[in-house]
Parts: sequence; structure tokens; C-alpha cells
Amino acid sequence: MIAYNVTGREMSMALSQVNERYENNICWNRFDRKEPPAHTSHTTITFTLKVVDSKKPGHALGVSHVMGLNWSQRRRLTSACWHVHGHFFEALFEINPSARIKSSWALELIIINEGNWEDCDRGSSLYPAMASECCDCGAPETLPKKVTRTRTFRRKIRS
Repeated sequence: MIAYNVTGREMSMALSQVNERYENNICWNRFDRKEPPAHTSHTTITFTLKVVDSKKPGHALGVSHVMGLNWSQRRRLTSACWHVHGHFFEALFEINPSARIKSSWALELIIINEGNWEDCDRGSSLYPAMASECCDCGAPETLPKKVTRTRTFRRKIRS
């Protein structure tokens, strides 16, 4: 993901807020700050979120667990789940309302009023699985009412 119009300090503050909710289990997998070009003052930060321990809240599950496998066969991933990302974006927008985020799953930029909590299909056409279904963090009870569900595939086709 790429964050625009933010500082490293604002990103760290948002991560701290998310960690309060997820037992200090969320950390950066990647955090690269790119200095702005001379003609602009906007800093861009490329980042990804992961969990410290995949047995604690906030981890994503492999899509295969939704395909009829029983719970003992599920695969816990070190990637942060969809709910962690949504809560991180909310915290970042609360700190800096002018922040913008580009995600590989979102077709447009995620901004304060648009794009966050847009649920998308992570599975395949044979075994569809919404991103919100690919975790067991217990966060659905705390979701806002503005969740948008889209069954279409979100990845851009490269030409």
C-alpha cells in the first residue's frame, strides 16, 4: 500500500491506536519513506502491515479455510487481516484527514469519506471468499455500518 500526504510519525501514531485494539500484535512488514520530488511537498510511504504472532488477534487466514475445510485445517497467515487495515485507515484519517491511501485491492484512492471498509473478493470464481471472512479476529462486531461488499475481482488486468 502507498500512503500519500502523511508523515512517518502520523503512521506510527495510527499503528499505536490499532495495537491498543489488537493486543500489540500489529507491526510493519514494510515501511519505506520516499522523499518528495522538488516540485511537490507530498511525502509517500509504502507500507504493509503484519502480525507479530499469528495465534493472536489480527492475523489473516488463508482463503482455503473458507472452501469447506474444517477449522483444524485452516492456515493462519502473518499478514494483517482486513479488519486491522480498516481500523488502521480510520485511525490515520482521524490523525490526518488529508491522507490518501492506494491499495492493490482498491480501484480508487481510499480517502476519509470513501473506500475504507470496502469488502472485496479474495477467493476465486470457483471458491469466492470475501476479505472480511478470511480471519477470526472477532472484529465484525465492531464494524461500522458503512461496509460495502463487492463480489467482483478487484485486481487490475495488466496489458
